[in-house]
Amino acid sequence: MNSRLEASTVERDEVTPSEARPLRVLLWCPYGITMSGGGAGINSQRLYQAAQQGQVHVTVAHGLDDHPTIDGFADFVRIARLSKPSRVMEHLVFLGRSWLWLRRHVDDYDVFHGIDAFEATISPAAWAKRRGVPVIIKPANQTSTGPTRSWRRLFHRPWFRARAMARMDGIVAISQTIHDDLRAKGIPADRVVKIPNGIDCRRYSPLSGSARRAVRELLGMPADEFCLLSVAGLRPTKRIEWSLEALALLVERGDAARLYLVGNQRDEIYRDFLMDRVKTLGLQDRVVIVGEVDDTAAYYQAADAFCLTSKNEGMPNALLEAMACGQCCLVTPVSGSKDIVDDGVDGYFIASPGELAERLAALMHDAPLRSALGEAARLKALDYSLEGIWGQYFALLRRVSHSRAGVRR
Repeated sequence: MNSRLEASTVERDEVTPSEARPLRVLLWCPYGITMSGGGAGINSQRLYQAAQQGQVHVTVAHGLDDHPTIDGFADFVRIARLSKPSRVMEHLVFLGRSWLWLRRHVDDYDVFHGIDAFEATISPAAWAKRRGVPVIIKPANQTSTGPTRSWRRLFHRPWFRARAMARMDGIVAISQTIHDDLRAKGIPADRVVKIPNGIDCRRYSPLSGSARRAVRELLGMPADEFCLLSVAGLRPTKRIEWSLEALALLVERGDAARLYLVGNQRDEIYRDFLMDRVKTLGLQDRVVIVGEVDDTAAYYQAADAFCLTSKNEGMPNALLEAMACGQCCLVTPVSGSKDIVDDGVDGYFIASPGELAERLAALMHDAPLRSALGEAARLKALDYSLEGIWGQYFALLRRVSHSRAGVRR
């Protein structure tokens, strides 16, 4: 076992509670803890599944029509339907039923753990706090703490969210950018706790030799082509057109390269835009639209390089997954990615499609460089192992639960 994993396991054991019963956590995740909830939902699922038996008893409150049962979670409570993006009336109904449900049940919990910092989480969190239940909030990214451009502005929600978060017991900043943004919004320093996302470094691990060749064959990746991987939902903030343009530049050079796009395609307008770009650039036989898959590990293990060209992020799970699998990673220097990647050591920062193409061209023809970057990336990912990250979260949950106070109404 790697020494970093051993160390994180020791840290995890050190925070085993002395209490006879587990902490009762209300995990408020309006869009669920499946792929429908995006990276924040999936990360929440993985985080609590890393808990030791008897540490926590977790109820998930959500707005999905049909949330699957998931190992490691005690209960799933549907508050009211909440689609993404939500409509005005749908959102108001969700908030109204949240208030009613919380009045009846919130006193049953030791901690309210809210995922994201939009209204569907912050208003219920404020109500829980007023009833004396300690609250921690985890903004998924910087945009969730800022002003909105939709109908929510009519209700002064950005102002309300910042003021409400300042009264919470703990706000988890998953990156330095989010940390600085929270402090700039007036959140007290003693309420902001910097805890990054974690990654299961056993599930996501490198393959080599015949095992890797077998996975490539299974996925249909040609042995004689350079296979570039993007794992991201097809939506504008991911800026996937950069990868298409970089691929076109490689093809113009005569390089045998192929791009695999793994991720949901719920944004039909952006998906159609990308398909038009594929045709315009003449890449119909060079781009593989994989779609959403349950287990992405095989794609990371089989690909030759990974790219993430986002306009903004919180702390991208896909980047941690790719690095844990020993991938060469090329990313834009945005929130989270800046915290993880050491430019030129375990990955590269890129600022344009042209720079992405140049970096990829160098990697295609330099196997030792790809290997060195991949090995360094794997070592970096071990610093973010789920065991260690869960230990930090559990310590925070215990600390705020001990401060429970207030008059119940």
